[in-house]
Amino acid sequence: MLAQLSAFEIFYGSFTIASVIISTILGLFIALKFIKHRKVELLLVGITWILLASPYWSDAIQFIIVMLYEIELNPPLYFFLANAFIAPIHITWSIAFTNFLFKKQQKKILIFFGIEAITFELAFLIVFPSIEILHFLYNSVSTFQLLCRCDAFEIVLFFQLLDVEL
Repeated sequence: MLAQLSAFEIFYGSFTIASVIISTILGLFIALKFIKHRKVELLLVGITWILLASPYWSDAIQFIIVMLYEIELNPPLYFFLANAFIAPIHITWSIAFTNFLFKKQQKKILIFFGIEAITFELAFLIVFPSIEILHFLYNSVSTFQLLCRCDAFEIVLFFQLLDVEL
């Protein structure tokens, strides 16, 4: 299957796997400091760090599965893995952050982020079933190829905003 992937897809998939592994290891190191220091903030920051890579889990898993088995994740599972852990990131980070800096306003801030996280998660779970419909619209293009094309467009747009010629 390696021959069927473009150079950009191989590049993107390889670096996605590397970044997910590095983020997971760093997050585990931070979270394991909790055992020694008994500070819940270390545990929360470690969990947050691991979850920050969660939008890329689906890309890394997709790349590995395509390389090994020549199949792709079905689009609903792919998009679920990419989006399901965004709300927990907000919760774990807001608890850790308010423990560090805003202890007096912690309750208000946590209520705000709790409402925001619940709203996001509900919206995601309501919109999530329509992902299958999107799959039929892009049936001729694999999810991984579509994502790589979107990321390439974002990179070009970013450099255009910086007035850098490619």
